[in-house]
Amino acid sequence: MTSQTQYFLNLDPTADARRIALLGDQTLAELHDLVSDSPGSDNANVRFRIANRNEPTQTRLDELNLSVGQTFDYLVDSDVRQILVEAINH
Repeated sequence: MTSQTQYFLNLDPTADARRIALLGDQTLAELHDLVSDSPGSDNANVRFRIANRNEPTQTRLDELNLSVGQTFDYLVDSDVRQILVEAINH
């Protein structure tokens, strides 16, 4: 069943920059593909740290219990970016 929940994410909250929207049944791997400079690349060096836990890239957004205003880390190799949850529509 397809999730109807939409997550609106700001990919660089310090610069008030790029924003994307994803559905709750989409995975962190799909988020990586949208954010990455090389979509479809190996996820071996990709991590998402949410509430001080590293989450597997196959985790669906609906499984993360995200809340508006929450930030989480997107780590690729030595690069760390913060992602802000700006809105959630159920």
